[in-house]
Amino acid sequence: MANVTLNLPAPAGNGAGAAVDVSAMGGVKTIVVGGTARAGITIEFSNEAAPTTWAPLRTFQTAGKLVIAVAARWMRAQVAGYRGGGAPNVDVSSDDAGTMFATLVATASNGIGAAVDVSALPLFKTVQVGGAFRGGVIIELSEDAVSWAQPMVFLRPGAQSRAFTATWMRVQRQNVPTIAPGLPLVNVGAVS
Repeated sequence: MANVTLNLPAPAGNGAGAAVDVSAMGGVKTIVVGGTARAGITIEFSNEAAPTTWAPLRTFQTAGKLVIAVAARWMRAQVAGYRGGGAPNVDVSSDDAGTMFATLVATASNGIGAAVDVSALPLFKTVQVGGAFRGGVIIELSEDAVSWAQPMVFLRPGAQSRAFTATWMRVQRQNVPTIAPGLPLVNVGAVS
């Protein structure tokens, strides 16, 4: 395997840099933030095919390094509280193992979404739940589509990573109010 290094563009001011496709990378990523920018630099990722929602990985107040396991499709640098010092330099590197993806379907109210075959996905998975929603979002897995286990629960947008095998995955929503229930967007990234 070879190493891959990509730059995550960051503005010299408040705002988000362009999204960078990191799907060819493996699961363990090294992120290095450099430069002399005086700002908060948040590294975010998205597992959507076309990114509209983002989950934060970490916020840097100064130059630094982060080694993290995350199965991601897109990454970007978000700058906030900019006080000068030029644009930050942000690089991410990993091996070239590549990442696979699946989208899980959520119901508009209380209920269980359709089961999705994830048998081809590798062991390590990062589930990102985005969008505006209320109530609980429970991620379920099964080997036979009869018995289900719940490895993850989301009460707000975010992401969780775990190592598990599954043949099927689905979304169950609970305690969803009838007024402004929202609709969660659930995407899974997986890497060996």
